[in-house]
Amino acid sequence: HAVKHLQLAPADLQVDILGGHQQQPGVANRRTGGANAHAKINPRLKAIKKTVLSGGAAAALVFLPGLTLTSIFDIATRRFLQLGSTPLQELTWHFFFACVMFGIGYAHLKDRHVRVDILRERLPDRTKRLIERVLLIALLIPLSLVLLWFGARMTWLSYVQDEGSRAALGLSSRWIVKSALPIGAILLFLAACYRLARPAQSDDRDP
Repeated sequence: HAVKHLQLAPADLQVDILGGHQQQPGVANRRTGGANAHAKINPRLKAIKKTVLSGGAAAALVFLPGLTLTSIFDIATRRFLQLGSTPLQELTWHFFFACVMFGIGYAHLKDRHVRVDILRERLPDRTKRLIERVLLIALLIPLSLVLLWFGARMTWLSYVQDEGSRAALGLSSRWIVKSALPIGAILLFLAACYRLARPAQSDDRDP
């Protein structure tokens, strides 16, 4: 008899036999749709996030392995073969600088920067968000713009002057490594704008 009553129930009504309560599918759809709409990210913010994550990927997949390999090779050749390479030593710190600048925006986007947790964790969430917004507007965004301005100017002058290493056997085209500064400033600026428009979410903090 229960099966017959269930089959005769209206099509717009769902019966939860185990729970014993009834729910219209339209209500569930509206609730699910509202949650999905809240979880959606603006296309522009999505593009900003993708750009910043790409910088972090470059730091992790290109510059960090390059830094590791050149450091190991340089130490091994100097220690066991008594060979020193000025270009290799310069390339090591070039990789380090690029790794830092390309990853700084990613670290901020993922909330991985060092904080004073002793004070911060005792504050309510609303106060944390307020402090973060104020610091983003007053400090981080202006700082990133200053770095962008001076970094771009420094890179351009280095390119025009064909700046190279001061060492006799050093690397040339110093403007290439200096270009990491304005690029990193752009990534940091984009990450700050993203966090300002969309406060930290759980998916943003995932590694």
